Amino acid sequence: MRRNEERKLRQRYAEVYNYAENPIYKIRKEAGLTRAEFARALKVTYQTIVAWERSLVIPRLIFLKRLKRLFRLKKSAKMLQLELLKLQEKKRQELLSKLGHDFERQRAPKS
Repeated sequence: MRRNEERKLRQRYAEVYNYAENPIYKIRKEAGLTRAEFARALKVTYQTIVAWERSLVIPRLIFLKRLKRLFRLKKSAKMLQLELLKLQEKKRQELLSKLGHDFERQRAPKS
């Protein structure tokens, strides 16, 4: 893949994975913590936090309960998990739509 195409793909990926709507990202930002500090508080790795914030992985319930307890959240862990699942599905559909659109454009015969 050429560098220009690779850069465009990264930009599309970044557009789809807008962190601002992810509740875990919001909790971390409101607490004023870096990803590394947040990871230490939850006893997970930095990479795990990145995956959670990008909605690539949904945290197990035990981590959501820990999150609720540490940050005194009003939402239940199960409600937070449901919200994250809905967001993950939305992001997956957006990404598939963008990739499908790009694929169709590449396959279209050039005039």
